[in-house]
Amino acid sequence: MNKGREEGMNKFLVVQYIVAEFVISQKGKRMIQYNRYTYSSTPQRSPMRRWRCSSHSAHRCKAAIHTICDKIVRVMDQHSHPPPTTVLYK
Repeated sequence: MNKGREEGMNKFLVVQYIVAEFVISQKGKRMIQYNRYTYSSTPQRSPMRRWRCSSHSAHRCKAAIHTICDKIVRVMDQHSHPPPTTVLYK
């Protein structure tokens, strides 16, 4: 392989990992913390569970995460507000 071409290909390799974890709110409810935001579960009607941004009501935020058996299958993380500055879970 051409060395110049090989070096050019390496310049575009970017890997990003964002950790999601389950946390417990001050009220004892299970939440997801992802990319400095928290998400609360909505009522479940199927194996898929939808988690809405915890600031959904206050900021009319449409960000959400979908999980199946606690595995994230979809992330829509376009928030209408900055991340919270305080920790609201135990």
